[in-house]
Order: sequence, then C-alpha cells, then structure tokens
Amino acid sequence: MPYCTNCGRKLNDGEVCGCRDAAQQQVQPQQPYEQQPWGYPQNGQPYPNPPYPYPYPYPYPQIKPVAYDGTPLPPPPKPSKMWLLAIIIPFGLFFIALLVLFFAVYMPSARSYSNKAKQRNINSVASGIRSAANDTLNELDIEEEWVMGDYIIISNNALNVYVGFDEEKFYKKEEFHFADLDKYEYFIVVEDGKPVYAAVSESWHDKKAYIGTYPLEYDKNTYYYAPVKYSAKGEKVFVKDKETLNDLYEYAREEFEKKLDMKMYKEER
Repeated sequence: MPYCTNCGRKLNDGEVCGCRDAAQQQVQPQQPYEQQPWGYPQNGQPYPNPPYPYPYPYPYPQIKPVAYDGTPLPPPPKPSKMWLLAIIIPFGLFFIALLVLFFAVYMPSARSYSNKAKQRNINSVASGIRSAANDTLNELDIEEEWVMGDYIIISNNALNVYVGFDEEKFYKKEEFHFADLDKYEYFIVVEDGKPVYAAVSESWHDKKAYIGTYPLEYDKNTYYYAPVKYSAKGEKVFVKDKETLNDLYEYAREEFEKKLDMKMYKEER
C-alpha cells in the first residue's frame, strides 16, 4: 500500500493525501511592510515624524522597588566615605608626629648652631681689637709715646683708667688697624704696655647682646670656646648669659685695682 510522503498517512490505491492543501490553508499571507512614523533617516532625509525616533517614548518610566506586601522600599543607602577618613586620619597623625619630631630635634640644634656662630664671630672681633691695640701701642712706642705701665683703654675715652698718653692719637691709629671699629663697644686691659685682655660687644648695657673676649676658655658644657672675665689671679671665670659689657668692665676694674695693689705691695717689700 502506498503512503503519503509528507505526513506518512496510509493511502488506498489511487488516493491523494490532502495534507498539502491543509498546510497551505493554515499559512497566513504576509502583510505588506508599512513604514512606521519612527525610524532612522535614509539617504540624508530627516525623520518622518519627529520628535519620536524611537519605538516608544523616552525616557523610560522609573520603576520603584516595592516589598512583597506592596509597600515601597526605601532608597538604597549612599556609599559610605568613612574609608577615606580611615586612610587620611592615620596619615595625618603620622605627618603631625613627624613635624613635632622635626621641630623638637632640629630647632634646638639649629638655634644652638646659630648661637655658637654668633659667639665665634664676636670672639674673633675681640681678638682682632686686641691685636689692633697691640699694633697701635707698638707704633706709639716707636713715636716715643709713653705706653708702658698698667691701664685700661675703653671705646668711651671718658672711662679710661690710668692712661698716660694721647688717647685721640691711639683711637685714630687703632681705626686704621681694625675696620668698622665704631660699630662696637670695648675695653682693653694693658699690663706693662701689652694688651692682655679685651672684651667687646655691640652694646654696653644690653643683656641679650653677645660678648666676645680675649683670651677664651673651652667650655666642656657647650663644646665651644666661651668668653671669660678678667681676673687678677689669672682664673678662668666664664661670662654669664645675663651679664653685660658694663658688668664685665666693673668686674675687670675691681680685679685690676687688686692687681695694682698687689704689685705695689710687692715693690714696697
């Protein structure tokens, strides 16, 4: 017996299966394509019906989340920025600690270095003035001025002690041997015609002004050569911080008088 080649149904002799006709009837004819009012431009032409070039209105409607019971859910929480603080605060504290350590270590050492530099400078000035006075006295001696003996020469000649020669001539010659002499106040102790001690500062009465002397003494506490006072016995007494040049002069004058008294006592014996 024959069978249908399409659906496989058993056919009688001479029978034609109608499955093809049924299949053609079930197929719907394709509708012709109609251009929608929206679409993309073709050949540079504008949209047919602006302003909707998309299949449905834009922007899309927002869908609010709801719970199972239909109640709207609260908006999600904003992302926290506490992690920034967790990074910034430790680094900030570390930076502040470094600054504190820097100022605690560097500033005192820098201040100490600056003070030592200023002290060295004024000490060199005292040494220079003493050397200039020595050269000046030698020149006066060559000019047959009486420079021998013990006396004190001061930048303010009204306070000179036991000077027996022309003071104005001494000051003029000393300015030649030491530049910028008028910027400083000083006094020089002379023994047997030789300057043995000099003290200099920028002010007579300012307690903050640095004082330089000749000679100096190495201070084990400060690790640099510090100024000392004039002593009749040759003792090395350090100058205190709050002492002025006038204080050193008064101290030196008392010691100088003591030394003269001891000399006179020895000569009388």
